[in-house]
Amino acid sequence: MNKAVKTVSFIAFATLLAKAMGMLRDIILAQAYGTSALLDAYMAASRIPVLFFDFTLGAAIISTFIPVYNRYLQLEEHDKANDFANSFITLVFIISLFFAILGMLFSNLIVGITAPGFAPGIRLITSKLLIIMLPSIVFTTLAYSVVGILQSKGEYNIPAIISLVSNAVVIFYLVFLNQRYSILGLAVAMLIGWGIQVFVQVPSLIKKKFRYKFILDIKNEGIKDVFVLSVPV
Repeated sequence: MNKAVKTVSFIAFATLLAKAMGMLRDIILAQAYGTSALLDAYMAASRIPVLFFDFTLGAAIISTFIPVYNRYLQLEEHDKANDFANSFITLVFIISLFFAILGMLFSNLIVGITAPGFAPGIRLITSKLLIIMLPSIVFTTLAYSVVGILQSKGEYNIPAIISLVSNAVVIFYLVFLNQRYSILGLAVAMLIGWGIQVFVQVPSLIKKKFRYKFILDIKNEGIKDVFVLSVPV
């Protein structure tokens, strides 16, 4: 069996396992909270950072960063590729951190707009959950930027398992810690899971000879191309 077939088989297996673990997570979550208002609060709060990432930074990573980074690699301009990737990661880190902090400051307003039918007490809980989970925007942005780098360098196995790791963290929490820390602890577990998605990929980055450096060069040609490509996005 050649390497390509092994990779495809592993990705298919990891995808199926991720779906199975996601279903198991949802089953345990439903058993723990049923149709309670607490679960409604959690679902409402967790959707906000996910939707923000999907429609903004996530779209930018897929539509702009990966094509530009791949172009440098195809031209074998590895130093330029690294400089561009470092500047991009720094840029999206700053942007995601800014919006995470902004969302935390205005969490009550955001919840009021996105969940206007909640009772005051549930709205307050939703706001607290949102504050805990908003930093996930930063972790998700970094995680998927790293996924783009690894896949561009031919590493597909590790990116395929990152959702397994985050699901495992949540399942572990629900089984062993939920009765003690309840819904706020669940939000923390989700945040930790998102954070682990970044760190589990670091060894592969090192293996692929990518070293992150805190560089922010908005005059970088690749960054300029990202800005141009971002306009349609």
